[in-house]
Amino acid sequence: MAASATAESPTPGSAQAPIRILAPSPLCHVTTDRPGGKVEEIYWTNGPDHARVTTDEVDHYVNLNLVIKTSGYHAGDCIEATIQADDGADVAMGAREIVLGGRVNEIGYVFFEAPMRRYTVILR
Repeated sequence: MAASATAESPTPGSAQAPIRILAPSPLCHVTTDRPGGKVEEIYWTNGPDHARVTTDEVDHYVNLNLVIKTSGYHAGDCIEATIQADDGADVAMGAREIVLGGRVNEIGYVFFEAPMRRYTVILR
């Protein structure tokens, strides 16, 4: 499953970080068009401790969280993330893609908590 996003932050966990990067981002529906705004990194975390997923297998997809690190966006800007299968097939029952909208936090991150929970994902 691949995730892509459209739409200078301190290192997560540093003493200077003003907020937790893993606080769920408020949802939004209108994407911000910000010149110079870009996605720096996209990754999945798993479970209540938000451990970064580093393998192709997880215990339960409903516990996956999606984290997007951005630059050039302002706090409160809305970015869109699209989750789709690498082979172009449906990613979930009746869904070729899953589109998420979330607000950038004060340190340039968007955190989607358990975005797959509402779906029946097709596992390959």
